[in-house]
Amino acid sequence: MLGTYRCCTYRHSNRNLHFCLQDYDYQFGRICFYGVRTCYEEKAFQILLSGESEQKVAALDWLEAHHSWDAKRWVQGLLYDASPAVRIRAARYIADTHYLPFLPNLQAAYRTETDKATQEELKTQLEKLTALLP
Repeated sequence: MLGTYRCCTYRHSNRNLHFCLQDYDYQFGRICFYGVRTCYEEKAFQILLSGESEQKVAALDWLEAHHSWDAKRWVQGLLYDASPAVRIRAARYIADTHYLPFLPNLQAAYRTETDKATQEELKTQLEKLTALLP
């Protein structure tokens, strides 16, 4: 049995992106009984680990829109993702959620960024975060 999927669609960069999250996960021999939101968060985490860049951006959009508590731990590594779009979205997630503990990570990502356009966007997000400092 394949299970039931719910798809989320988000508008991003003048395009609609969507990713599907499975309510009942039979592939791994278990059923998610503890709530659809938790299942969505788990599936979003799996997308962040191994999804395509557009899926990762959409997953971050969903996690931020739903104020996921655990997502702030997951987004840190995405500052070094292979995709510039994911790196920018991760920086924006950190800045928008005002998560100051990742300020050193954002500074390091900015310093090591090789793509100039991405570096400029990281700088914008870095300035938003540093403006929160006392």
